[in-house]
Amino acid sequence: MNVPERYKIDIGIWLSLYVVIAMTFSFTMGFQFAMIRSAYISGWSSVLHYGNYYLMSRYYLRGETAKNLFYTLILLLIISLLRAHFEHYLLPENAKLFFFRDREPRFLFYFLSTFSAYVVSALVLYSKFLKESERNLLRQQQQQSKVHLALLQAQIQPHSLFNTLNNIYSLVIEQNEHAGEALLKLSDMLRYTIYLDEEQTEFPIEKEVRQIETLIWLFQLKSDNRYNIVFSRSVTGGYILPMLLVPLVENALKHCDFSINPRSFARIELKSSAQKIEFSVVNTFQPGSVNLSERGLGLRNVKERLSIFYHNRYLLDIDKTPDTFKIKVEIHGADQMHSN
Repeated sequence: MNVPERYKIDIGIWLSLYVVIAMTFSFTMGFQFAMIRSAYISGWSSVLHYGNYYLMSRYYLRGETAKNLFYTLILLLIISLLRAHFEHYLLPENAKLFFFRDREPRFLFYFLSTFSAYVVSALVLYSKFLKESERNLLRQQQQQSKVHLALLQAQIQPHSLFNTLNNIYSLVIEQNEHAGEALLKLSDMLRYTIYLDEEQTEFPIEKEVRQIETLIWLFQLKSDNRYNIVFSRSVTGGYILPMLLVPLVENALKHCDFSINPRSFARIELKSSAQKIEFSVVNTFQPGSVNLSERGLGLRNVKERLSIFYHNRYLLDIDKTPDTFKIKVEIHGADQMHSN
């Protein structure tokens, strides 16, 4: 039979207490009677402790303090009366404390000693309940973060899909020869964003790189004139949340003033190693045509996902000049997959 770990710990503690008490009293009453007295003390102490555990679980933790105090008082009185009766009438004379031998039991002594044991038990249980509460709160926060992260992930997928579909729709309307190839590349993007392994939170960053390359290729099809878009990358390793960098590139391309500024550009740079990921994207824009709030869902989503998953392991810097907009992201500890 498999005994739960917490029961093993309890059994070990009570056996240790029994041995310590027996060894202590063996110096004054002999080992045989010391064992009897130790069994007696360990017995009523365990009844008090687990009775207290039941009452605190049933009433105290539910905020019913008055009921907890009332039933605790009854428990103390019952155990005190039973102790007085047992020690006076049932316990062997040599197993009694020397100053109670041949004397009537003093109820006040039994009540006060029982109450002292109760205080120790209550402190131990309170500490245990407090730790359990902290662990439950932590688990709840982690679960909420995991759910929130999943919702954000689900949110960014249709956002990217709608933007890409708009581009492909334009190609179809114009009967562009690249429309078929664009649909194939879109299917690759969908495969990356939809069929993600729920147990695998992060992916090799090379997958994110391919999505950015596809996004740029699709965007270039919007015009016969090639846009000034440069994507430089140096990738030797690293893992990242899927679709974390793609929305930043989407925003840069969307808000860049390609159609009205002959000197417009979008510069994307990625350096990724086993220790750190460095990403930056900068684009020109028409002064007064865009503000931070208009960066919309994509940027908000990235901020929240960075905060939830990477905690203090990331840096996000946004720099806006009169005619350029730059976002820089650094993620430290990218050498292995992490679980939230």
